[in-house]
Amino acid sequence: MLEGEPKNWDNSCCNGRIRSVDTTVNGRRATEGEIDPGAYTVPVGAEEHITITNGNLDAKHGRDAEYTTYGPGQSFVAPAHSLLWLRCGEPVSYQCVYFEADGQGGYGA
Repeated sequence: MLEGEPKNWDNSCCNGRIRSVDTTVNGRRATEGEIDPGAYTVPVGAEEHITITNGNLDAKHGRDAEYTTYGPGQSFVAPAHSLLWLRCGEPVSYQCVYFEADGQGGYGA
């Protein structure tokens, strides 16, 4: 999201502390959003390809896994049907592209 841009969020979770707007990237369903400072456990449906656009985010893909820190321009994949642990000490902006089970990743897939 651009600084000062009006924010009309389409989605939110974790009591509104993770928010996003719907978009598409190369014909695939995607979101662009923001994460408030804090620690979160988020369920993942479809496989998610997440790119950090601003700030630093710690993420891990399993309760016993080690956190990895991702900064602007860095990406990671959250496996389908899993839990994703996130934490950040500053606001983070991100883009998430969804890869649906049928491999198409489009709306209604």
